[in-house]
Amino acid sequence: MPDAIKTPLRPLWQRGAWIRKARIVRSYHSGRVPRGAIPYVLWDPEHENFTYDLANWDELIDVMSAALDVDRSAAERWAQEVRQDPVLARVGGGRYGRRVGWYFAVRALCPSLVVETGVHQGLGSTLLLRALQRNATEGADGRLLSVDIDTKAGRIVPMSLRDRWELVIGSSFDVLELSIGERRVGVLIHDSDHTYECERFELDVGLRHAADRIALITDNNHVTTALDDVLADVGVPRHRFQERPRGHFYPGAALGIGVISRPRQPQPSA
Repeated sequence: MPDAIKTPLRPLWQRGAWIRKARIVRSYHSGRVPRGAIPYVLWDPEHENFTYDLANWDELIDVMSAALDVDRSAAERWAQEVRQDPVLARVGGGRYGRRVGWYFAVRALCPSLVVETGVHQGLGSTLLLRALQRNATEGADGRLLSVDIDTKAGRIVPMSLRDRWELVIGSSFDVLELSIGERRVGVLIHDSDHTYECERFELDVGLRHAADRIALITDNNHVTTALDDVLADVGVPRHRFQERPRGHFYPGAALGIGVISRPRQPQPSA
């Protein structure tokens, strides 16, 4: 569109964005736009997958250390890694929300393969890849396999982190199991289509390809009972973290996690 036409239309585009964002805010606040949400409506470019810091870091540390069966001091150290990391600060501005729990899982389990379904711009992928990069410096190398239907997914992932990344474009129903192949999954994160059918399918694929220890994580545990049902089938408790965003109109979502250990087979006697 020529600039001569685009310039007079810009106020209309801006007004349309304000209206859309006001509708988003009202959907979470019983038809109201709270005063604290006005800066979001006027200036924030995000219409979905909101970014924010956490107001309840201590709760995240408590939940994840219990779920991963690690000392709280280890989870506190990983929290400091995220909050002080210059790479993560440049990409996400430190506003990773409940996704920080993903980072804890990768740091705790040191998986050789992490599977992420649903990438969007790549905020979570960046966090996972940075955790894998840190693991590698400590002698535990691993890779991230991400699946998304959008050909533009992952655009903000830094080039410096992409050497451990496999991005597959397609529906998880079509490409997930084939892309895993013969490898074993140590962490699986469902963040794609939040329907019971899709979430259950992805979790079941993860279980079929599970390493000796696997963390199953769903990024919206308040939406379906798929994770709860899978974990109940194998007798493993589900841990849940309800985030509280700091200074944001969004009320937050729930991360669910369960860690499953496969019984070791006895070694044949000599």
